[in-house]
Amino acid sequence: MKLRLLTALLLFYIATGLVFPQDADTVQTSVQPALYVAFDDIVVTATRTQLPLWKSPVPVTLISGADLDRRGGLTLGDVLERSEPMTLRRYGSGAALTTMSVRGMAADQTVILLNGIQLNSPQNGLVDLSTIPLSGIERIEIARGGASSLYGNHAMGGVINIITQNRKHDRPVVDILAGGGSFGLRRINVHSQINTSAFDVSFGLGRDQADGDFKFTDQLNDNATLVRDNNDYVTTFATFDGHARIDNETILRLFARYSQADRGLPGPFFGQQSTDRQEDEHLHTAVTLSRMIGGDVMIEVRPFLIYSDILYESPAWDYKSRAINRQYGAAFDVSAQVSPDILLTMGGEISDASVDADELMGGVERVNTVAYLSGDWSLPAIANIKTNIFPSIRYDRFSNNHAEDDRRLYEEVTWKLGATVQPFSYDRFLLRGSVGRNFKAPGLNDMYWVPGGNRDLVPERSIGYDAGFRWDVPFARGLMLDAGVFSIRAEDRIIWIPDPEDTWIWSPVNLRSVHADGFEFDLRWNSDSIPLRLSASYTYQDVRQRIPDENNGEMRSRQLLYVPYHLLSGEIGYDIGALRLSVFPRYNGKRFTTEANDEEVDGYFLFDVRTDYTVRLGTLSALISLDVRNIFDTGYQVIRYYPMPGRHVEMNVRLRY
Repeated sequence: MKLRLLTALLLFYIATGLVFPQDADTVQTSVQPALYVAFDDIVVTATRTQLPLWKSPVPVTLISGADLDRRGGLTLGDVLERSEPMTLRRYGSGAALTTMSVRGMAADQTVILLNGIQLNSPQNGLVDLSTIPLSGIERIEIARGGASSLYGNHAMGGVINIITQNRKHDRPVVDILAGGGSFGLRRINVHSQINTSAFDVSFGLGRDQADGDFKFTDQLNDNATLVRDNNDYVTTFATFDGHARIDNETILRLFARYSQADRGLPGPFFGQQSTDRQEDEHLHTAVTLSRMIGGDVMIEVRPFLIYSDILYESPAWDYKSRAINRQYGAAFDVSAQVSPDILLTMGGEISDASVDADELMGGVERVNTVAYLSGDWSLPAIANIKTNIFPSIRYDRFSNNHAEDDRRLYEEVTWKLGATVQPFSYDRFLLRGSVGRNFKAPGLNDMYWVPGGNRDLVPERSIGYDAGFRWDVPFARGLMLDAGVFSIRAEDRIIWIPDPEDTWIWSPVNLRSVHADGFEFDLRWNSDSIPLRLSASYTYQDVRQRIPDENNGEMRSRQLLYVPYHLLSGEIGYDIGALRLSVFPRYNGKRFTTEANDEEVDGYFLFDVRTDYTVRLGTLSALISLDVRNIFDTGYQVIRYYPMPGRHVEMNVRLRY
């Protein structure tokens, strides 16, 4: 997939957006119940319809555009690292593979969405967050807890939804960001946006590169100081987002995001470092047509295309491997305000995912057909107690086709029931809870890898529960507390194990059950009287896999690999005029590296500091930022044998006209 294909798409999108007639009126793009207050932050991920964050039946973290600007970073992984506690798996620094998951579940059990379209690879279920640039992202919503009844496959732990709608400006805007930093980092990013009464268009181009070499301590060799080699990377990206108002009731939206990376893979360090390389290309594009009917019904149709091409090369072994993933399809949603107290949403999707990979020995295709129904019902108040319930149910049908195999069919019905209760006349105290059934289908690697794939696998399934409260504290204006407990019971976890007759061949089996129990606490405070920001999030997660004992057959319980018991993140921020200062502390507890839980990677406490200063000259503004990560030069590893860098610095200048 070459860049000229994306260029052609962008030119087509721009040409399409420019032909629509101008109209000063805007269209409401989602049905919103009248009982919700307008001043609340609105989220869409928790229920697939617009919902005030305050009213969500599950915990939702909103990372706004202002939060993104303040937290900095190059990729989505950098931002999420400074957000709420999640299980981080980062295989090195720079452009190294980065995945995250919610509530201690696996990375392939967490859905990553781009404007509501699932990005999880049909091949292995993962999304590499280091390949997703921040350019053009307006906000990110993180919904914790299972959500298969809304989002289907992979949604056992939670959902991360990246939203790229344009930030509004009253004139054309051009942003130019240039910067550099430690380890030979250089970056340039150009983003432009045009807003008119008829259409909004934004597009961006960028390039990040670094030599990537940093010093680290070799704990296997008398704490010798070595240099991490083959850690360089070059990434380029292009983004486009456009909205056109066809009339007062209809909006057409088109977006495309393309990224390309060439990166070294130094691998785990056992005394020497590999010379492996990887080249990535990713394209995500979709068209959305939204139309309001009668003010109470909204219809939305979304055709989409997702493409990735990954080439891995190991010169030492004279080995090359290429995998091409394609996903295309169309989805629709119909939301209707059937009464002042009832909002119903129904939808469906059909998609075709195909994988051409050297290890799968031939093309593999998966067709997914979906139908779902969800609701938001405000019950009549009893003794001033306000109650909302949020039921949802979904049907998924998977059809796998392989050139050398009979067709495999999977059918899953998932459901969820959420509820919120305001028990007091004081409106800003809310009890919430939910229970639901979720699943993850076997990846195509699991079924068709050669040698070792298992075509008899069944989907992983779970039941998830959570309950908690949300409180806008009246005697401390601006202080919000959210706390709760959760429990997940997952069965038929797919595990790769060696063949008893040939330990060189590994095969996946439905072998394990996983029980996750935990507690979450979030605090947010934004003072009106002083320019101070405080946030703190803590998660305790006891995530255990149940393993049959080889001696007596009884089940043994062990903490899941690389899942810490304790996670903590926060922000302390203070603004003085045009100067803004933020400190980001975060703690990641110890993680076990063996199933017997007899070896571990130490926990680590990191502090990042970021400051920026804005200078304004009429319509021109300049923002100068300094970002210091790991300011106390802590030595640590996220994944064992993958050293991470010590203190490193990034400085940027952003000009906006």
